[in-house]
Amino acid sequence: MTQLEFYKSFQFVAELIIAEALFCLRLNGRSKYFIRLPFALAGVVLFSFLFPIITTNAFYISFTRTL
Repeated sequence: MTQLEFYKSFQFVAELIIAEALFCLRLNGRSKYFIRLPFALAGVVLFSFLFPIITTNAFYISFTRTL
């Protein structure tokens, strides 16, 4: 796996977080939102670090999504 492929998983996570932030901008916050937010973001980034996108060929994409 090259460095570029490794950082693609972090780029995807950043795009998701930005899109969700824009979507949820006007919603009412839950209790202790700002206490839970860093833990949730750290969990998502850790998940993308532990399970990176190995490759983007058709076999990997189609057969790993069905497991």
